[in-house]
Amino acid sequence: MRGAGVIIHCATSTKGDAEATSNLVTAAAKAGSPHFVQPSIVGIDAMAAWGYVKAKLEVERIVKNSGLSLTRQILLRTGKPNLRGPKTPRGGLPSPGP
Repeated sequence: MRGAGVIIHCATSTKGDAEATSNLVTAAAKAGSPHFVQPSIVGIDAMAAWGYVKAKLEVERIVKNSGLSLTRQILLRTGKPNLRGPKTPRGGLPSPGP
């Protein structure tokens, strides 16, 4: 991590991702707090809390509470979600806004 200007953590799994994220933000802090980008999903807060969604939200919580400067944290919620959980309408959730 030393010398990195940006860390982009793209991996997400229902097992082990919270620990991996904690390890990455700790390493980022020790390396001088490079920018930390955590991709996520638009509308994830409104999705049913099932495995993958729970893992994504837990990772976001870890990054938010990491102690990294807010100017260094980037939670990037992109795209229209196409995930379907037990209570998600067919085709995912509608895009937010007009």
